[in-house]
Amino acid sequence: MEIEVLGGFGGECLGCRMTCLLIDERLALDAGSLSKALPMERQVGVRSVLLSHSHGVAALFYRERLRQG
Repeated sequence: MEIEVLGGFGGECLGCRMTCLLIDERLALDAGSLSKALPMERQVGVRSVLLSHSHGVAALFYRERLRQG
């Protein structure tokens, strides 16, 4: 199992991203920094997202809008 920390903070500031863990390139735990931490080529490989609270929903909408062009 490969776990990549894309963000580990409760908020955003210069050099800090909100919580998001990527597991095996396919599962994201929370999505606070998914769209900012990964290029679109890697984002499309994420098949499932587990959200622990509502702020991640906005990141998913942003990701989807980018994906659609």
